[in-house]
This record gives sequence, structure tokens and C-alpha cells, in this order.
Amino acid sequence: QKVVAVDQTCIAIAFPIPIEDDCVTEPVVVSAGTASLHIQKGVKAVDKEGKPLPWVSIASISSADLPPVPAGARFAPVEGYAYDLKPDGATFEPEITLTLSIEEEDWSTLDLENNDLKVKWYDEDTRQWEDVPTTVSESTKRVNATIAHFSIFALFSEEKTTEPTPTPYIPGRSGGGGGGGGGSSYTSYTE
Repeated sequence: QKVVAVDQTCIAIAFPIPIEDDCVTEPVVVSAGTASLHIQKGVKAVDKEGKPLPWVSIASISSADLPPVPAGARFAPVEGYAYDLKPDGATFEPEITLTLSIEEEDWSTLDLENNDLKVKWYDEDTRQWEDVPTTVSESTKRVNATIAHFSIFALFSEEKTTEPTPTPYIPGRSGGGGGGGGGSSYTSYTE
């Protein structure tokens, strides 16, 4: 007797890549659910062994199946926007774009006054979530991330921090007696 289990929360879609001499020969857009990969013509795309990359896949994964967020972190995953990009170890030069199109019902629940949206990748070696360059378009409800390799990527809501305001120190003059030293200046930060 043989039992076959199907995980319906994880759907992987593989797409061939038109490639010659390690470079993509025509622009490629690969879409799956709310995610799409944009690979421009001329991008060097290789697998972990340095061979031309023949295919890519996007697998949607649930937030429950994501690697853990560190205790005390100021960020949390946005449910429904996590993907495992394959093959593992694939690299791109220059970088490619991962676009997440946020559904209206999800967008309306995000507190963008107090939180930033950021895409992060999971570093298996350090067991940490790392930021990738991310831009957010409120008008199109899209989040674009610039990525150079494949891994697990997820959208996170991260608590905004206030930038410290520099307050310059202006040294006073000291005088008398044989003249005092001018002193040095420094910058302190206040929140």
C-alpha cells in the first residue's frame, strides 16, 4: 500500500530560461500567485556549480512554514507573501526583481503609518533573516525587491524607527590666564 500526501499550500511552478553562454537571451517574467520574477536580457544566470541556469521555480509557502523570526524582532511576516525560489544556489548578475502584488484586502490591513514593508531572505548559514533592497509603490500596491540569488524570500511588516536628530555641540571659548584651548566638537544624537 502506498500513501501519497499533497501539500496544497505549496505549489511550485518551474519555467525554462532562454540562456546562452550563461546569459539570458530574452526578458523573462515568471509569475505564480502574487509573486513574479523579472529577469532582463543579458543577465548572467548560473546555478550553484556555475553552470548556465536552465530553469527557475517559485513555490508559495505559508508563514507557518517559514524559518523562525528571532525573539524580540521588530518585524513579522505578512501572511501569504512568502516564496521559495529555486534552484538553490542560483545567482544573477546584475540582480533581478522579485515583485509582490499585494491583494486589496491584505493592503487595507497593513499599518503603513507605523510599519515599513520589507522583503527579507533567509540565510541558512547564519539562521537569520536579511534585508534586501525593497521599494514599495502605494499607488500600485506592489513591493519590488532586488535579489542576486535564490533562497526563501518573504514580505515582512517592520516597525518604523525614528531617525535620531543630530544636535551639534558648539564649543565655548575659554579664556583668561594664558588663553585656553578651543576644545573639540562632537555630535550627540537624541530621539
